[in-house]
This record gives sequence, structure tokens and C-alpha cells, in this order.
Amino acid sequence: MSLTLKKEIQFYPVDGGLFHVYDPGTMRHFKIGQREVQWLNLLNGENDRDDLAQIIPEEHVDAFMMQAERMQLVVSQQKRRRINPLKLKFRLLNPNRMLESIPRFNLVYRKVLNAAFVISLLINIVWLTMHWQLMAGALLSFNLNMGSIIFYVIAILFIGFIHELSHSIVAKSFGIHVPSIGLMLFYLHPAFFADVSGLNLLKSKRQRINILLAGLMSNCIMVTLSIPLYYILFNHSSLLYLIYFMMLNVTIMFVNMVPFVEYDGYYLFLNLVNDPAFKIKSRQSMFNPRRAKSEHLIFGIMSNLFIASLLFSAILMIRRYVLTLTSSNLVDYVTIGLLPIVYLAFMLLQNRRTA
Repeated sequence: MSLTLKKEIQFYPVDGGLFHVYDPGTMRHFKIGQREVQWLNLLNGENDRDDLAQIIPEEHVDAFMMQAERMQLVVSQQKRRRINPLKLKFRLLNPNRMLESIPRFNLVYRKVLNAAFVISLLINIVWLTMHWQLMAGALLSFNLNMGSIIFYVIAILFIGFIHELSHSIVAKSFGIHVPSIGLMLFYLHPAFFADVSGLNLLKSKRQRINILLAGLMSNCIMVTLSIPLYYILFNHSSLLYLIYFMMLNVTIMFVNMVPFVEYDGYYLFLNLVNDPAFKIKSRQSMFNPRRAKSEHLIFGIMSNLFIASLLFSAILMIRRYVLTLTSSNLVDYVTIGLLPIVYLAFMLLQNRRTA
């Protein structure tokens, strides 16, 4: 039997003669030695076991081949990936080379971000507390039309890009490779994503948490930087959009702290409980509650409720826009019918992934 290494597998040298291995197909990361890298490069589809045994010590050949298959690094055992329609990702660029060329900037950015965050957070709490009535009034007066939709899409993509770029820069400052940044449709909501999953190779929990908090920190600082603009634009018609921009940042900060869906808060939670399989156990507990631990069951229930709220909010937003085009009662009937259908489809997807 001959094995073929996937063409897309990427190797990055790190300290101590080790290599960071990244598989873009599964978005999995590994850390292996130089000898194992040389062995993997022998898997060209032509070398069979006997050929490999001439280079790899006999006592290691079988274990090496089994490990390469188990880690899904070879074509022969590559499983067809299931596409989750609720989590669609579209990779746009590989920022790794660019970030590697500016190591000093990455370090300075991380230090400035960490230093400014606490001050920024305090300023925002005080200012938003003093102006909460104005903010609430602006949100209540929000009208859904083509202009506001265009603004929302542009604003959410800009905020999301800065958020994910901050994750990427801080991750790179700790030596983590960031192979991709892209767009994502996450439970029917547009967003950006950055693949910083290599942070799991870091031994320091403090460094991992710093990377995961970087996006939230950038949102907080964007709110602070918007405060002077508030006074400059106080009597200007664009003030309302500035308030929306600020509240979008605040909303993203809160949502990213929720641990029940795969936002930053979820990965922070996993680092705190030190149980990478916590979500899988929670998902399984929903189908066998009697044998489940209470913490897994509670987390599973809350996760499903939060995801349902994301799906329902997207559907209701679409309904609100459609009502600006037509006043037909059919819109409400379709909305009422879609809510349970979407939730049942989500549960079926969960069941398929658990099986």
C-alpha cells in the first residue's frame, strides 16, 4: 500500500528543530520534528511500505503510516468533508507572509492593544452610562431600508475585519502561523474569520487568552475612538450612523463573550475549563440527558437556545426588510412557518454531526 501526502499540507519551521504543520482542509495544526517532516515528504504515492522501510527504521514504519492516516494528512484516507450550511467560510487571503515581514509592528501592536484596553473600557463604561438614553432612543428609531442595510453590511465587515486582524497580529506576535482570513456566513449572519487555531500549540494559557481577547479589545478601542467624533458630528445628519457604529461594536463585544456558540467566548471558556471535548460532550448530552453530567446538559441547552436566537433574529430581520417592500400578510405566515423549520433543520444537523 502506498500513501500520498496531501498537496495542501503546509510546513512552517519553529524553534527547537520542530515544524508547525497546517492542514487547510481540516484546519488542524500539529507540531512534529524534522525527521517526521522528511518521512512525510516520502509519501508521494509511489513509495510503498517496503520502499519506506529502506529509509525509515523498520520498527517505526507501520506506526508512522498509521499515524499519517489517523491525522488525515494523506489522500488515501481523506474523508469527504461535510458542508455545514450554517457555517459557510470563504477564504480570501493568507496573511502569514505579510505578518512575518513586520515582527516589530506585531509586538508593538499587541503591547499597545493590551495597555489601551483597560483605559478604553473604563472610558466606554462611563460614557455609555451617561448617554444610555440617547443610545436607546437611536436604536428605537432605527429604520430598516436599503441605506441602513448597506451601512450595516459595510460596518459589520469593517468591524469584523479589524476584529479578526487583531487576532491575527497578536497571534503572530507569539509566533503562531495565521494561514487564512476570510468571510463567513455564521448562522445567517455575515462576519469575518481568521484561522488562529494554531494557538492551541502554545503552552502558555495567558498567551492563548491574549490572542482570543484581541478582537474584543479592538472593538472596545473603536468605541473609544468614536467618542470624539460624536461631539464633532453632534448636529450632523450622519451622527445616527456613528451611534449605530458604536453600538455594533458594543454588541459584538457582548456576543463574543457568550460561550454557547463558536465565538471568542467559547474558546476562552474551553481554555478556562481545560476540556477541548466539552462541546462534544454537551451536544451528546442532549440526546442522552439521563446519563449526562449536569454541566454538559445545561451548556447544551443554553447553546441550542442561543443558536436558535441567532437564526430567528436573522429571519426576523429579513421579514422586517420584506415588509418595507410589501404589506402582504403572507410575509407573516411565511415567517411563522420558517421559524420551526429552520430550528428543526438545525437540530437535524446537530444530530448528524453527533452521530
